[in-house]
Amino acid sequence: LSWPFCVVFVFAAVSVSVASYIWRPSAGHNPISMVSVNLGSKHGGSETELPVMSLTDKPVGDKRSYQYTQFPNGLKAVNIFDETSLKDSFAVSVKAGSFDDPEDLPGLAHFCEHMLFLGTKKFPDPTGFDKFMSRSGGDSNAYTSEEATVYYGSVSKSASKEALERFADFFRAPLFNEKYVEKEV
Repeated sequence: LSWPFCVVFVFAAVSVSVASYIWRPSAGHNPISMVSVNLGSKHGGSETELPVMSLTDKPVGDKRSYQYTQFPNGLKAVNIFDETSLKDSFAVSVKAGSFDDPEDLPGLAHFCEHMLFLGTKKFPDPTGFDKFMSRSGGDSNAYTSEEATVYYGSVSKSASKEALERFADFFRAPLFNEKYVEKEV
């Protein structure tokens, strides 16, 4: 990717390909445009057209472009284009926080937050994501609040495609490897 962008996912029910999450802001002032997205392997790699709405209600001095769409699985996405950005950034907010913890398992949401960083089906190395982000001039973190758990990161533009692929796999296929449970409890 040669253009700066930031993608913010509002609800993680990730079953579409990470490539689906990347789109360029529309040219011109048309408030609604279409974007072609790949629905991923669960849907036979098929593509579909989704309406993308430009969000224009913003402060006068804000030069960024904002777009919104909703994927067939309910995932809501906001794309923020900032031509002054030096890195590509991404985030996912999962609608599950400490208020959702069972009484007999306090801290479960926070525990899950930590476990997602410890390997996925496609990228099983428990330190792989952190090493990749560091090698790529990036950083990442997460936090658990009362009603949501938020995961986020930023990375050099040249590494953004792989960073998003690794990040999306947190939500598609986390390992939750038993040998790291003790470390995280």
